[in-house]
Amino acid sequence: MINASPDTVRAITKTFQLAGILDDRCAQPDKARIAAWAEQVERHKLHESDLLDGLQAFYDSPSERAIQIGDLIHHEARALERKRKGIK
Repeated sequence: MINASPDTVRAITKTFQLAGILDDRCAQPDKARIAAWAEQVERHKLHESDLLDGLQAFYDSPSERAIQIGDLIHHEARALERKRKGIK
């Protein structure tokens, strides 16, 4: 059982799809990986737009590795969510 909403699972799936287009190093999104990422995203109450913006922000600069869930939550999407809510 996945401890995340269907919307979060769909958002993660879309994020993996875009990541795979942007970066050949991205892991293939199997069910276990999607579930694990979705559960982490659900904990932080991020939305699809946060994830996609965070993904694009990550790839705006060169990186020696593919994006990981922590990049979306801590450095990218979480910061974008705080900005959207007007929190510093």
